[in-house]
Amino acid sequence: MVEEWQEVTIEALVCYSAPCHRTKTVWAAGLSLIRLPPAEPALHPAEWVFEERRRAVNRGVYGTIEDTMAAVDRELTRVTGSHVRIRRLVG
Repeated sequence: MVEEWQEVTIEALVCYSAPCHRTKTVWAAGLSLIRLPPAEPALHPAEWVFEERRRAVNRGVYGTIEDTMAAVDRELTRVTGSHVRIRRLVG
């Protein structure tokens, strides 16, 4: 992949801490590395919506994976049907 990037004159790689971004091949290619800061879920409103859904599902005890999946589906249906609820979660 790095060789293909060089052929089309890509000069930089936007990266995070993935091991594949720190290989000798990437360094040898002479690409400039633009490091992204660590992700901060608290800054992403969508994360708040999913976190609330996760907490709601985790409060239950389910006998089967199908029961768990049904609980997830119910929670997603609840939030997608309520624009007011989403607005409250994301500020």
